[in-house]
Amino acid sequence: MCGGEWRLAKQACSKKPCANYALRCARPQNLRKRTCTSAWCCTRARTSPPRRSRWRGRCRSSRNCRGLGNCWDTTCSCWAGQTRPIPHLIAARRETPQKWQLSVWLARALLQGGNPSTALSHLLEAQEAAPADPELLYLVGKAYSQLATQAQAQLLGRARESAYAYLAIAEDHDFNGRAEEALEAYRKALEINEALPDAWLALGDLERNRGQHRAALDAYRRALEVRAASGTLLLRCGEALLALGLASEALPYLESAAATKPALAGVDSALGKALLDLERFAQARTVLAQALEGSSDEQRRMRIHYQLARASRKLGDVEAEREHLREFSALRAKLTAEDK
Repeated sequence: MCGGEWRLAKQACSKKPCANYALRCARPQNLRKRTCTSAWCCTRARTSPPRRSRWRGRCRSSRNCRGLGNCWDTTCSCWAGQTRPIPHLIAARRETPQKWQLSVWLARALLQGGNPSTALSHLLEAQEAAPADPELLYLVGKAYSQLATQAQAQLLGRARESAYAYLAIAEDHDFNGRAEEALEAYRKALEINEALPDAWLALGDLERNRGQHRAALDAYRRALEVRAASGTLLLRCGEALLALGLASEALPYLESAAATKPALAGVDSALGKALLDLERFAQARTVLAQALEGSSDEQRRMRIHYQLARASRKLGDVEAEREHLREFSALRAKLTAEDK
């Protein structure tokens, strides 16, 4: 086509059925006698993606557009990176709001045009009609990812030396497995602003993964100073104290974590281990049995079976001890085979 600007004109069409409003080119001499292929005047063409053709990888309806992006199909190569179809899609969506696929095409066009916030609103509206559509779920994740990338770029551009900028850098290093760089960035963030509980928690997790349980415990306790006690923080403190061999000090933290958030993963197994170390075997076996029922992680289940075998041996239940040891050996063999 001519490449001129499109506009809405209240004109009729010889085709049936036709819409009240037809999209016309600003240069009428380039129209082909009001045909739907060039003027997009029929309702069907405005609410359905055009058929594909083998003509240079473009769709049939855009054969004359010379790559200007006048077709509806957002996957077609004829308008890759262009935003020209967006007004067409908005008009079609207003006329037929029940067509949630139009929202998907419009959101894809907006994402390619670098507008994830508007695209996300259309995607969330379309999700009400098709909550399990895989393309919708993919595009929603892509929109959130673009929003996060834009927000981080703005943060680093406008407040490069702020604590939150270093926190964002540290989280990026941590996500990509660069532990040393993440530790340094977390420490810089906390030097600027010590009232960042998320930074203290992440710093403690990194120190725990390095085997530095004392440093991890100090970080968790600093997080408790700047944030109201949460189940996760109490559990982390209890686990760090257990790793240091201080079961009597760990028990209050673990009991508080279990009371604050009973469904927290790992709290029952840690509490059972603390009771086991304190030689409260009957109570430990009860807590560990509950933890085994509520755990689906095979690594955690293997550890619980081993602790249950210890408790059963101390209580003189030989049969239960053998059963838990068999389960422990089977899970260890399975996990070892998967690692190989």
